[in-house]
Amino acid sequence: MRGAEALIRMLIEYDVNTIFGVPGGQTNPMYEAIHDIKGRISHILFRDETNAVFAADAYAKITNKPGVADATLGPGALRAIPAIAESYNSSIPLIQLVGNNPSNWLPLTVYRGNASQAVDQLRVLEPITKWCGQIINVNSIPSIIRFAFRAATSGRPGPVAIDIPYDILTEEVEFNDRDFYCQKEFSKVPATRIVPSSEKILQASKLIQSAERPLIISGGGVFLSNALNELYKLSTTFGIPVATTINGKGSFPETHPFSVGVLGSLGGWNTAELVVKKSDLLIFVGSNVDQMTTFDWSIPSEEQKVIHIDIDPIELGRSFVCNVAITGDAQTCLSMLNDVLSNYGYKPKMLWVEEINKLKNSSADALDYLDDNLEYEKLNPKMVMKIIDKFLEKKGVNIIVSDASSASGWVAGCIRSVLSGRRFLFPRGMAGLGYAIPASIGSSIAAREIGLEYSKCIAIAGDGGAAYSIAEIETAKRVGTSLICIILNDSSLGWIRKIQEKSGKLISSEFTAVNFARVSEGFGGRGYEVKSYGDLEWALESCYNDNLPSIIDVKVFTMVPYKPLFVYF
Repeated sequence: MRGAEALIRMLIEYDVNTIFGVPGGQTNPMYEAIHDIKGRISHILFRDETNAVFAADAYAKITNKPGVADATLGPGALRAIPAIAESYNSSIPLIQLVGNNPSNWLPLTVYRGNASQAVDQLRVLEPITKWCGQIINVNSIPSIIRFAFRAATSGRPGPVAIDIPYDILTEEVEFNDRDFYCQKEFSKVPATRIVPSSEKILQASKLIQSAERPLIISGGGVFLSNALNELYKLSTTFGIPVATTINGKGSFPETHPFSVGVLGSLGGWNTAELVVKKSDLLIFVGSNVDQMTTFDWSIPSEEQKVIHIDIDPIELGRSFVCNVAITGDAQTCLSMLNDVLSNYGYKPKMLWVEEINKLKNSSADALDYLDDNLEYEKLNPKMVMKIIDKFLEKKGVNIIVSDASSASGWVAGCIRSVLSGRRFLFPRGMAGLGYAIPASIGSSIAAREIGLEYSKCIAIAGDGGAAYSIAEIETAKRVGTSLICIILNDSSLGWIRKIQEKSGKLISSEFTAVNFARVSEGFGGRGYEVKSYGDLEWALESCYNDNLPSIIDVKVFTMVPYKPLFVYF
């Protein structure tokens, strides 16, 4: 068999069903191998390599399997970089296959590549991957693939990149069936569960018992560990309220009495901010405790005690002092905490629970600020989000994919997570625009592949972000994903524009008006132009049961969901 066939066979062994990418001459032997295996792996052609990797990232978030993407050398590999970096910072498992010129040409790539498309792409990829390497011998293909999956899924997950010269794909080689063995435990995350020190768990349980006002802050690592049940038990059994980071949204149902919503300066709930300031113990689980979550690292305060649980010891104590720092798998750590607290007969602090209920009743959160009678020439984005939230509540379980910038704040602050589960996807690793549409395609394919019961994949983006990737509406139609993309269209880079308005120096932040509904139709989708709240309700109902992808172009005025929440700069 050829090297390309060996590569694809190994991917099949690791339960890879879908590859996202853009072909090139140097990767064409791999495509021929996919063709010849007759449907064992589907390849999804995208119009841009960044979008293909965004789709693979979303696929991984829904399935907990590594997303697999491919790109040809040079321009293809470099165009994938923003999305690979997103997966790296968000700890999402990804296998990036990168083509290259024949091995005997590689010396010509060292200095300003003399060979076509050549660049030292490994050096470019290295800082944004857990591991990257080149296959230099066709016989090593099985072992390299095994290593790649171990690297992507073990410990703190992340992307790996494999550089494959053209001759490696075309060279004939003899393998025995035993050469293709697979370590199945590394085909999903968590591949292995790191067990924490029992002494650390005991210290944490004593700190929880002594606290009067504890608060759990749940991050994206809770999803990667499949720790939803353990988190729910810890909160509801022992009366500890839960806030989430943006990436942790959905790890605890926001309709539960113990939920205080999303914490942070971007789309954070006022209830969460009030509760975190009153808490005397913060329990961070699966979070890197970043800038947005902590209001530029202003929490925890010096008076607050901290328990930090994370699989990556480098994150523990990175930006604040931990009273108890626990290295371990989130599910395992929470399960052990539940057992120890039960054995100690821990009783909920009912006064704290009552105080939280009072705070929730008195605190105005995102949807509570709204005036239903607001009417302007353009629509109020807060009212738009209220309508979307009510519509989705009526329709049931959906996957919500947000773009970066203001869209992330609107989704985090205004659309409630009714059930536990990873149904909200955000590009918070790098916060790069253009994520929503391709990630909606990837998550739709993932949901279909694993039989996830959901109704629709809903993307929400600003017009600036949507323009990066709107050509993928054609991709969505071609692969049969009937996503709905709601564009909050203010004909500007709204966040930048608001900053500039404050200084009185408006420059390069406004666009000529674009009719995205017509653009969608040009790419084979449906298009709805919305200029009233009634139009929005009608458009949502019209496209929800459609089998084509749809764009709902909502004309809004500029407002930025940044703390202080929902006020103008």
